[in-house]
Amino acid sequence: MSARETIEQIKSLPPIERAAVAKFMVEQDDSWIPEEFKEAMKDAEAGRCVDMETALFETPPPLLDDMGMVLVAIDRPFPPPSRL
Repeated sequence: MSARETIEQIKSLPPIERAAVAKFMVEQDDSWIPEEFKEAMKDAEAGRCVDMETALFETPPPLLDDMGMVLVAIDRPFPPPSRL
């Protein structure tokens, strides 16, 4: 069976079955997904994320080195982005 024939058969499937085929294909080959996105998804799954409002308007915690020593401390929030 050629690729064109396979594609035509997939097109003729009901939407639920097409979705199952698409899911299978994505699970088999994720080379089209950027590595940075995969890393970000791992961070999100591990709970290492912050919402945009917090990131923009609240004071971040101090940056610590491997020994727990403060490398950088910010005593005030970053200024909000300018509004146009």
